[in-house]
Formats: sequence, C-alpha cells, structure tokens
Amino acid sequence: MSDELENVIPVTEEPAPPKIYGGWATIGMGVAIILTALIAVPLLVVCGARALELAFNLSPISNGLVTALSSIASGLSGLALTYQIVRMNGSLSLREYIGLNRLSWKIVLVALAAFLIAVVCILGIGFLYEVFFGGAESTNADFMEDILSGAGWLLMFVATVIFASFFEEVLFRGFIFVGLLRSKLGVAGAIALTSLVWALLHLQYDLFVMFTICVMGIVMGVTRYKTGSLWSTIIVHSLWNAMAFFITLLGS
Repeated sequence: MSDELENVIPVTEEPAPPKIYGGWATIGMGVAIILTALIAVPLLVVCGARALELAFNLSPISNGLVTALSSIASGLSGLALTYQIVRMNGSLSLREYIGLNRLSWKIVLVALAAFLIAVVCILGIGFLYEVFFGGAESTNADFMEDILSGAGWLLMFVATVIFASFFEEVLFRGFIFVGLLRSKLGVAGAIALTSLVWALLHLQYDLFVMFTICVMGIVMGVTRYKTGSLWSTIIVHSLWNAMAFFITLLGS
C-alpha cells in the first residue's frame, strides 16, 4: 500500500540551503578584495596620474582629483570583484547574499534613528576627549579641506557619499559580515571585527577619528543585524559622509 501511495503522491525534496562562504574563506576573500580594490587600485590611479604628468609635462594633478578618481575606481572594481566571488559560490545573487532586500519606509526610519544615535555617541566621545585630553586638534578637518581644495565639490561628493559608502557597506556589512555571522565568531564577533578592520583602513586620519569610525561601525553593525537589510547601513554611511562633507565645505 505504501508503495502505491509513493507512486501516486510525488515525493518533494526540500530545497538545499543557500550557499554561504565559511568564516576563513570569507576572511581570505575579504582580504583579497581589500588588497585589490582599496589598496592596489588607488595606487594604480596615483601612479597613472603621476605618469601622465611626466609623459605630457602637465602641471601636478591635485590630490583632491586623484583621491576622488581613486574612490570611484576603488568602488567599481570592488563591487565587480565581490560580484564575481559571490557568483562563484552558486545559489544566491549578490543582492540576496549581502542582504540588499527591498527598501521600505521602516528601513529608512530605522536608519535615520541609527544615524542620530551614532551622532550622539560620537559627540559624547568628543566631549569626553576634550575633558580628559584637552581637546587636541584632529587632523580630520585638515585632510578633508586639502582634498576638497583640489577637486570639484560635486565629483568629491559623488565619490565619497555614493561610491565609497556603497562599496564599503557591500564589503564590510555585506559580504564579510554575512560570512563571519555564520562562523564561530557569531554576531558580536562579526560586528566587532568588521568595525575594527573598517576603522583601521582609514589611516589618513588620527587615532581619535579612527576610534570614532570604529564606534560608527559598531552602531551600523548592530543596525545591520537587527534590520537584516544592508540598505539600513548604506543610508547611515551615506548620511554620515554627506554630513562630514558639507561641514568641511562650509568651514573651508
């Protein structure tokens, strides 16, 4: 009787779980993306700019323009590389893998709340820094003013607020976060490690600014985990970069 039922009722197999890279594989490929998109590509842009100056006897190309072009090239190459790595893994598209699900008003409101929390936290850290360490001047403003002085503000806005924000979130709170979340590190480890590495890559700033970037990363990591959507941290990151951009632009 059971054999007859098996012939009448088709046996449906449960779909295989989506393929996610393991922790070590994620770290290895994340390092490869960082070395390629965030280090090698900007170096190629800088070397290319200097080669053009020598080849055509041009005036020195401004640091601002080179930085803007480096950010755009870095973002495009990094997104392409991340896409290819996810594609090699099989069952999920890049959008599904990194959590770029449909954007909703709820996600936007949560992102705005997270942005305000990050601003309050960093203002509080700045206040404590001033109280205990005398408020030594940060090199952040000087660096940004130097960059803006040599690049059109619109190009720099596009480079920092759109390309840099989007790619860095795809890499850190997207690809790397997803892999670490399923490793032995768990939620806390994934948030802490992505925040720390992300902060350490901002070597153009002083230690205080790098510490605030790490705090920002923790806020965004928690937001990413709670919402399950990468759009939330892309919004927070873009708003933060836009705020820093306009503060520097108005103060210069």
